[in-house]
Amino acid sequence: MSCFVKIKTKVKDIEVLKTTLNEMVKQKLIESFKIKEGEKFIIKDYSGRTQKVDILIRLNDGREIGLNKSGDSYFVVGDFYKSKWTKNSFTNKLNQLYSKNKILKEFRRNNITIPESHIVYDKEEDVYRIKVMVS
Repeated sequence: MSCFVKIKTKVKDIEVLKTTLNEMVKQKLIESFKIKEGEKFIIKDYSGRTQKVDILIRLNDGREIGLNKSGDSYFVVGDFYKSKWTKNSFTNKLNQLYSKNKILKEFRRNNITIPESHIVYDKEEDVYRIKVMVS
């Protein structure tokens, strides 16, 4: 049945979120996204009802979902009825890529370099592994 759902994410850093959404576009997980400071976008559910969102995400099937900021984090807002994504699969993938990008940002901030070869995606388990050598 068609309805809007709202799922809390671990996303707090807008710059890391932009990096993550760009990565999702490059990996063809989503078609595109739009962010305009201070502007809201309107998405529709499968039945045509509307909802305002801070960040518009166009899925590969042409449907649109979004992200809304509430407090210090973002919520996924959308209707996943008859979509290849479920509310959990999309949110899990967003959180996973965001977490990887947030870790890499913190490493860079602390002048720690991680070679690309140490960032490995395990397709079977659908997880990223980052190898860190401490000496």
